[in-house]
Amino acid sequence: MRIISGAIGFAVIILITRRTGTVWAGLKDKKAMGATFMGAIFGPFVGVSLSLMAVQYTNTAIASTIMATTPIIILIPYILFYKKKITLVELVGAVLSVGGVALFFL
Repeated sequence: MRIISGAIGFAVIILITRRTGTVWAGLKDKKAMGATFMGAIFGPFVGVSLSLMAVQYTNTAIASTIMATTPIIILIPYILFYKKKITLVELVGAVLSVGGVALFFL
């Protein structure tokens, strides 16, 4: 039901903003569609499957804390791909997010 609602919502927005040409051009781009497909497989499907497996095979507190390290892990590609320095606010935010999840399970 969520997928159908989302698809209808996107269709309405695309029609209202009159961007159907842009959408068709994107759908015809094989490289873009391949990247979208791989992102759809490795993001939700593999990520959620491995998260559920982690909860099944280890303590929920440990698995949840490890899964909450995403804000810290994402900083590495941010530095490498965008060649930007991490600000103190970004670093503190990432550490606080993991620390907050860890506090739930103390």
